Amino acid sequence: LSSQASHIDCFISHNWRVKRWIKFLVLAFHFNLFPASVIFGVLTILGFCLTASDCMPIRQLSEAHPLTGAVEAWWIGTVCTGPLFVLLVCNIHECQWLFGSTRCSSTTFLDKTCIHQTDEQLQRRGIEKLGAFIMCSQRMVVCYTDLYLRKLWTVYEVACFLCMHPISHAKFIHTQYVM
Repeated sequence: LSSQASHIDCFISHNWRVKRWIKFLVLAFHFNLFPASVIFGVLTILGFCLTASDCMPIRQLSEAHPLTGAVEAWWIGTVCTGPLFVLLVCNIHECQWLFGSTRCSSTTFLDKTCIHQTDEQLQRRGIEKLGAFIMCSQRMVVCYTDLYLRKLWTVYEVACFLCMHPISHAKFIHTQYVM
């Protein structure tokens, strides 16, 4: 889904040795936590209002013991809402697409998707232009590991970015927080 752009909102820098699912979670939380929280909060308030106004009745799970029924209802609600929130955090862009939102919220550079991976000539040209991609980027998100600053390539990316942008435009997120 790459396309030509005059500017890039976010340049994502990462180490290729980090597992894909860890980088995915770091980026999902960074980019999707706030919108997922807003949507989840709205759905929770809507559910509460519908229940309070008797538009959505509560089924008594245990007729003999009302308190047990309430605890069962609370437990079922908790079990259902946790996965819903995780689903929103991991798939918010797919949810927007599902509901017909064609608006692209930002442009992002990720080397794996923006630099050709199979055609060696196109790949070389993309790598040669990496400095231009960094120069056109407004901010940088780094999936940081203890190995990150030991690799020449990632040090190069950060150094180029910091030569052209204030450090406040860079966000370093340690991958240990999602493991």
